[in-house]
Amino acid sequence: MEANFPRGGVAKKQSHETKNRTDDKDLFQTGEDDTKIEKGQKRKKRNEKKGTEKKNKKQKVFNPKSIQYNTGQIQQLSIKMLSTDMLVLGCVKEVHDYEVILSLPGGLSGVVPITNISDAYHDQLKQLAGQCGTEDDIEDSGIHSLHEIFKIGTILPSKVVNIGKNTKGKTAIKLTINPKAVNQEFEPSHIRDGLVLFSSIASQEDHGYVVDLGVKTVKAFLKNKDAERYIQLHNDGYPLMVGQSIICKVETGKDKLDMLSGESRTVTVTIDPNKLSSKEVGEKDIPFRSLIPGMKVKTATVDQVTGDGVTVKFLQYGGTIHRSHLTENPDKALKNKQFGQLTVCQIVENAEVTHAGTYNVLFKLPGDIKATCGLKNLSDGKIADVRSIFKHGSEHRCRVMDFHYIDQLVTITLKQSILDQKYMSLQDIKPGDVVECTVETCVEKGIGVKLSQNIHGYIPNLHLANSTFKTRDVKEFHEGKQLKCRVLKVDEKKRNVILTHKKMLLNTKLPILTDFDQLKSGMDVEGYIAKITNKGVLVAFFNEIKGWVPRKQLSTENIEFPEKVFFKGQVVKAKVLSWNEEKKKIILSFNVGAKSSFGTKEDESEDGMKIGQIMQCEVTGKTETGLDVKLPSSKQAFLPIKHLTDSMETSHLLLNMYNPGDVIENVMYLSRNNMPIMTARKSMIEYGKEQVAVTSIDQIKIGMMIPGTIRNIMSYGVFVQFAGHLVGLSPNKFASGSKLEDLNTIYHQGQPVIAMVTEVDNEKNRFIVSLRMQDCYHGNIDIGIDLLSTYLQEIDSAWNKVVEKKGKKNKLRSVKIGQVTEFIVEDCSEDGLLGHVTNGVKGICTKEHMDDGNYEEGSKLKCLVLFIDPENKCVEVAVNKHIIKTVNSKQKSKHKVSCTVQQMCGSGC
Repeated sequence: MEANFPRGGVAKKQSHETKNRTDDKDLFQTGEDDTKIEKGQKRKKRNEKKGTEKKNKKQKVFNPKSIQYNTGQIQQLSIKMLSTDMLVLGCVKEVHDYEVILSLPGGLSGVVPITNISDAYHDQLKQLAGQCGTEDDIEDSGIHSLHEIFKIGTILPSKVVNIGKNTKGKTAIKLTINPKAVNQEFEPSHIRDGLVLFSSIASQEDHGYVVDLGVKTVKAFLKNKDAERYIQLHNDGYPLMVGQSIICKVETGKDKLDMLSGESRTVTVTIDPNKLSSKEVGEKDIPFRSLIPGMKVKTATVDQVTGDGVTVKFLQYGGTIHRSHLTENPDKALKNKQFGQLTVCQIVENAEVTHAGTYNVLFKLPGDIKATCGLKNLSDGKIADVRSIFKHGSEHRCRVMDFHYIDQLVTITLKQSILDQKYMSLQDIKPGDVVECTVETCVEKGIGVKLSQNIHGYIPNLHLANSTFKTRDVKEFHEGKQLKCRVLKVDEKKRNVILTHKKMLLNTKLPILTDFDQLKSGMDVEGYIAKITNKGVLVAFFNEIKGWVPRKQLSTENIEFPEKVFFKGQVVKAKVLSWNEEKKKIILSFNVGAKSSFGTKEDESEDGMKIGQIMQCEVTGKTETGLDVKLPSSKQAFLPIKHLTDSMETSHLLLNMYNPGDVIENVMYLSRNNMPIMTARKSMIEYGKEQVAVTSIDQIKIGMMIPGTIRNIMSYGVFVQFAGHLVGLSPNKFASGSKLEDLNTIYHQGQPVIAMVTEVDNEKNRFIVSLRMQDCYHGNIDIGIDLLSTYLQEIDSAWNKVVEKKGKKNKLRSVKIGQVTEFIVEDCSEDGLLGHVTNGVKGICTKEHMDDGNYEEGSKLKCLVLFIDPENKCVEVAVNKHIIKTVNSKQKSKHKVSCTVQQMCGSGC
């Protein structure tokens, strides 16, 4: 971006004589401000000042008349000189997610919050916040991040919004780069042909861009052709972005744009670097408040030379140039990479003194790089005579603390305490390092720690101990406690270090996995479990390296419910099987050496129970995969969601229905896999009451009918799991009565089935089963009736639970199956109608339950409630007139019979 802000055009000559004196009081005042003030007015203002002195004591407001110009001593900009509304030139130093850090003169830094970029960018953010979108929505919104809009080294004028303290108690300078604030003093009458202004992109149009100049009633437009060269040179060929700051030149075709107050005019602007490079501010009438930091002044006459710099005269004003700003301009220095290969916190052995001043000492680093060190940073103690110790040409050991692009200086320190610190920046810390840290804060999700004066870290609750960390002992992790940790990740974006306090990871003898280059096939590694699914386990290591353990590699035994065998945060050893660095994938196995496998089956007798035993249980917890329950023996067990019912359609409904404290009367001990696994399926419980539970292949006989569960669906058949971990195969020819290309069309994992044993091979420890209707069904209709009855009972139980709850679900109370009510059509499609019934409950009507004819949105129809879906909070209805009439007549007939019976009972009594 162009670093200079030239202003051009012809201005009227001043009607008064311009003063060239370097008087302290009037040096920065224009001719208009030189009008004498009457004594009475002075006295009045003096009295007003006394009344408002306390009010303005905390926050200074910039006033050009308050500027003092001392020819005897030239100082760099300091925090004491800054005040609210002051304009300061800055350079982008850091870019974060929600703020931009600007390097300011005098070694200062200021923060530009994301809301202080421009009006157009702020409006986009507000719109996005109102939508409450996900990360994917943000990416699709078209809003560019601050990292995309700003580049390190970009020169920008800024305005001081506030000077206060941050959360750490340090002075913080809040800035804005909104053109409306930076160009606040500009009037439409100031705009002339050739004028160069700081501005921002407001929107992108078909033929160009709308530009925000920040000047009231003035709009600007940038044509695509006038932006092409800039885009290629400075924007990597990408279009300009909303919120992007630019320097533009006004092209009105006139010397001055005649703008009357209140009228809105549009001007054309250009950002072509060739047209901007030569523009400078001439010796014309430029009001003081229209001066913007970064303007290129055509001539500045040296008035006086001192040891700290020079005083100059330009236009009708006077100014000072500190010695650090007497050479290259910031833009040129940036292009020359003035800081070479230096990095923050780097140790420099031979920094040469070039000047010992009143407030600081200037040094020359290798490569002729200029550096400065404040008096407080020269030593840990007080130095009586700075010039005697830091003589011209003497060399000293120092540490780089910061870079200041505007001043073209490196800030250094000579304090021995800082030179001795091991960790000064995030670059000094590597994932896998063992570090000492101090507890700073204890929050709900973890502990904040301090590694050094400038570096802070965080230990999540998951990493405070080897086991699951449920309750924190305040005494154990009190403020100031020293901890030994290992670095998990260095987050440079958030400037934070994530640590682990798990002793097993601290004391591990296995390689610390931080990079794919370390991987070798068959090597053993140690990490912690980050995620558990039904398909496997995700193991995390250091530096965000992660590996996947497929379910078949979890153990030598089949682990049906991984979440009941493993826990999040568990430290585990694994063997590397394969990896793909491009896809960042590693495949691992928990079958390591001679160690015992996870989930090894235990003797059921240890529980004091036998497979097939029926009992009651109490719900203690609920997850997505099932219920945690407590048995009469007080032992903890697990009731999977697929074993809640014989109907897959109602399993999720029943899971939502149960709450801690609920008692389930009949459950059966099904198997053990690290903990007792129970079932509440009626088919299995009834089988357990009538038959002796089959627990081994020796007990299985050909022709036996056994209830089971679909475990896996393969191309060659279906695996069915039974009680006691027994698994049988149903080949394709026995899986269905008709030939099917894909068994997934009729079977699903976890589906309850009845299987008939057709073949047993005791030597190979396997058996074959059939799921065909002709093998498993022998004309007994009671089974189907029982299943339907159970299904309706479960729906009824779930329904009763729903209507007990308050809120929107309560509307379902007034709806009954068989009820005739009104249906308001909201949407019509080929599949049916969408709408709602009279009390506002959503409804759906399929085409099978509709009359022939056309339906319109907003139509009110009579409907019959066929089904209530408490899970989705909606009803299914029929608007077919014949169906409604038939049901109505049946209900009337039933009502007459009921009345007759009541009358007969009454007369008999």
